[in-house]
Amino acid sequence: VCTAYKYKGKPVKSFPYSLDNIEPVYREFKGWRQPVNGSRRFIDLPKQAQDYVIFIEKFLGVKVSFISVGKKREAIFKKTTKGGSL
Repeated sequence: VCTAYKYKGKPVKSFPYSLDNIEPVYREFKGWRQPVNGSRRFIDLPKQAQDYVIFIEKFLGVKVSFISVGKKREAIFKKTTKGGSL
C-alpha cells in the first residue's frame, strides 16, 4: 500500500500534481494463499486479510462497513463490530 510520497527524499504533505522526483513510500503486508471467495464473515478471512482491513481502517480513520470477496452479490458481507456478519 502506498502510504505517502517523498520529494527529493523529503516527505510531502499532499498528493503531488507532478510525479517528477517523487518517490512513493510503501507499507508491505503478508499475503495469503487460501481462497477468500467463500468467506461470509470477517472472522472467516485469513489473519493476513483481517490485518490488511484493520490497517486500512486505522490509516484512513474510518471503519470498513462492507467487504467484497468476489463478483457476485452474495460475495459481499457486512463487517460488524464483533467481526461477523448480519
